[in-house]
Amino acid sequence: MKNIKFFFAITVFFNSIQLFAQNYNDVLRLSEESIITNARFLGMGNAASSLSNDLVAGLFNPAGIALLRKGEVDFGFNSNSFSNSATFFNRVTDANNISSRWNQVGIVLPVPTSRGSLTFALGYNVTNDFNRVLSFNGFNSGNNSMIQDLTDYNDDIAYYLALSYPLYDKNNKYIKDTTRINGNLNQRGDIKNSGKISNWYITAGVEIDKDVFLGGSINILNGEFYRLRDYYEEDTKDFYSSNLLLDPLEPKTADFQSFYFRDRIDWSISGYDFKLGILSKLNDNFNLGLVVRFPRVLSIKESYSVYANSTFKNSIWEDGAPESKIEYIEYDITTAYEYTGSVSYKDKNLILALDAKLIDYASAEFSYGFDKN
Repeated sequence: MKNIKFFFAITVFFNSIQLFAQNYNDVLRLSEESIITNARFLGMGNAASSLSNDLVAGLFNPAGIALLRKGEVDFGFNSNSFSNSATFFNRVTDANNISSRWNQVGIVLPVPTSRGSLTFALGYNVTNDFNRVLSFNGFNSGNNSMIQDLTDYNDDIAYYLALSYPLYDKNNKYIKDTTRINGNLNQRGDIKNSGKISNWYITAGVEIDKDVFLGGSINILNGEFYRLRDYYEEDTKDFYSSNLLLDPLEPKTADFQSFYFRDRIDWSISGYDFKLGILSKLNDNFNLGLVVRFPRVLSIKESYSVYANSTFKNSIWEDGAPESKIEYIEYDITTAYEYTGSVSYKDKNLILALDAKLIDYASAEFSYGFDKN
């Protein structure tokens, strides 16, 4: 359970909506180290780069697959329940999102050798689960709102929804937009993320010297990511009554009731990466492992849509039909190199393992589709 307290204005939280759909969070989302949900290694905190004598060795240290001298077939199922508790203006809101799916299938194929070992593996694994949720709900008695922020930006959304109106000087020259909304609104919202990245991999491992193993893994990636944000500002305490027109020239803007904003991002993800690893059995108890994951190259096909409306007692204003504000874009994200060092100890009754990773997130970038400057 996560407890999150919001001490910042909700307009800041949604500020990125007015700017760009893409930002550094998108690069980070695809660069973060994933949690492999193989039951055995999940129980070890994914510290498996010197122990990966399992089908999923290609996702940790592909050299470990050479430790397998017998064939095997694996299946796996995973259920992810994500819960959140958010405190917003002293009001607690709980949220929960569950995703369940088959997350692993594969086969190990050892090749008979006169000495040493040579082993191949083919498999599928869900390496990233984007299941997230956040809900909040509270009355903001301050003099700020998203409506005011949109107006300050001179955003057309507020104007089209009759939440703002233009000001002119004495020469009838346009100055700016203004609004009669001045906070005192109930603010609530839901943010839901879903989707996954699936990993189809081919792994090969070979014993290159006594108790020294070398392996490589080619990984083909595909998946999807969805993010839906719903946000409401509501006059629950009747601060904006029927005596107040939000647009002085429009009678239908009396008795403001609510403002609704929704944006949605859909990604189709494809890409590849490559891992190279070495594993050494120092003795019957100690193993050492070293792994390099080369940068992932991920191609994103994105659709981004925005919809908003405002409700008054006698009218509803919409900023276009939901399907009329969809934008499509394609771009590539290249993630950073990842280096892993690992040591483990194993005897009949105890397994200890330690993995240390080095990831230079600063080197991850939008590598295609945007001006890097």
